[in-house]
Amino acid sequence: MANSTAIHPMVITYTMLKALTMCCMLAVVAGQNQKCSPFSCGDLHNISYPFRLQGDSRDCGVGPRPWYNLSCSSGKATIRINTGTYYVTSIDYTDESFWVVDANLQDTNSSCPLPRSDQHPYTVWDSPIDSYGFLNYITASDSYWACFVNCSRAVTDIKWYKPITCLNANNSFVYKSYSSAGCGVGDLQPSCRYMAMIPFSRYIGYDSLPYYNASYTDIIGFIRKGFRVLFPLGQPRVFTNPMNTRRCLNNSMR
Repeated sequence: MANSTAIHPMVITYTMLKALTMCCMLAVVAGQNQKCSPFSCGDLHNISYPFRLQGDSRDCGVGPRPWYNLSCSSGKATIRINTGTYYVTSIDYTDESFWVVDANLQDTNSSCPLPRSDQHPYTVWDSPIDSYGFLNYITASDSYWACFVNCSRAVTDIKWYKPITCLNANNSFVYKSYSSAGCGVGDLQPSCRYMAMIPFSRYIGYDSLPYYNASYTDIIGFIRKGFRVLFPLGQPRVFTNPMNTRRCLNNSMR
């Protein structure tokens, strides 16, 4: 009788493995769904995904969804995007984007400011792709790019090349790129080399003041109002970069 009710060892092993697998799956799901606590910084309140406060527990935000680290100092939220530091001035959870301004340009007292030459916000083409296939820190497609160049000769026959008269260097210009890829080498005039680039929203002041009639001061005013950056964007893992903007720009500087 005892033998008839005995459980075969293989049945026990299968049952145990099934239970162990289920436990592992629950643990993974729990880890993926572990959220970071909402926080505030200055005028930004109830900040939640995709942001976590710099210094939060390493277990906070574990999982496939990427989280962006925000630092908070003196009531200002800052974020690192590529090689640059930006102030986060607003977050739109409906639109799934946030607004940033260049910290260097915002804080400088210079009467003739320029973006840093080594600071390149990500475009859709060179945004980093994580191991889960998310594109991160993408500049929104409603942005124009201000492209700063230095030329060996004056550019007088192209209306969107505006001279930067406040610079000591001769023949320095700023022009606008319509491309979502930023300031491409193909847009440069043969006599010009790259200096810097930065995006700005095309909806800031553009209707009332066409860009090609704007002064350098006007353009800097547009830039200092910032641009939109998207929340992490899911893409198929097969997504590949057709070109690398930063590499092209670095080549143009040689």
